[in-house]
Amino acid sequence: MYKKKKDVIGFIYEKKDWITMLVLSVLGISLIHQALEKQKQRIGLDAVVIEVLIADRTIEQGSAFKEEDLRIEVMPEKYVPIGALYPSDAPKFAGQRVARTIHEGEMILSSALDIEFALDNASSKIEDGYRALSIPVDEISSVSYNIEAGDHIDLLTTVDDARGQNTTMTILQNVTVLSTGTQEDRDYGSITLMVLPSEAPLIIHTLQSHGISIILRNPYDPKTRKDLPMISKQDIIQAGFLNHLQSERDQRINILRGQTQP
Repeated sequence: MYKKKKDVIGFIYEKKDWITMLVLSVLGISLIHQALEKQKQRIGLDAVVIEVLIADRTIEQGSAFKEEDLRIEVMPEKYVPIGALYPSDAPKFAGQRVARTIHEGEMILSSALDIEFALDNASSKIEDGYRALSIPVDEISSVSYNIEAGDHIDLLTTVDDARGQNTTMTILQNVTVLSTGTQEDRDYGSITLMVLPSEAPLIIHTLQSHGISIILRNPYDPKTRKDLPMISKQDIIQAGFLNHLQSERDQRINILRGQTQP
């Protein structure tokens, strides 16, 4: 009887030891798991990761790189610098020249590329701070379709002044033409201008309310004037005003009469 009681007591103690060990094991595993999670957070293993382009060999300044010169690596998004190139960028930039030497293992950044040659889409031609705006043209307003991409133009319109008289004025000078219609279409129906954000509403409102006329500028004459007149019917019939215009024209050294003459 005594032996059986001793065996039972021994079994109980052994069971308690086993339970204690189990609890300690679970607690230890939990602590280890928490420590690992904190470590992952510290080194960024739990962060969102993205693929970036890495130079698989050294690419010398001025040379072009090919897609086979690149490899893809994965890294946490928060560590990817601004300007990093992604796998989807490879076809667009492959074959372009680099502005500085890119060493093997270095992340490919847009700042390392000669962007002037790398980008060839329409939006890349818009200078910083400007916008592209298309306006309709016909044979007359396009100067007989002689306006081409890269030209500079002035925009004029005719409105009613405070006296109710039609008045013609220049609204913008030296506006850059980005493109004209399509490359295949000689008799295009629109031109695209590079304008400031503040100029776009002026052009659109004038176009819809009064219409716009275009004059083509000499490419070597970027100067603008602040004294351009606003012309009404009254001005046209005044001999003094017309004589003033003719005098200003006569003072020009070069007079355009189909060709430049001394």
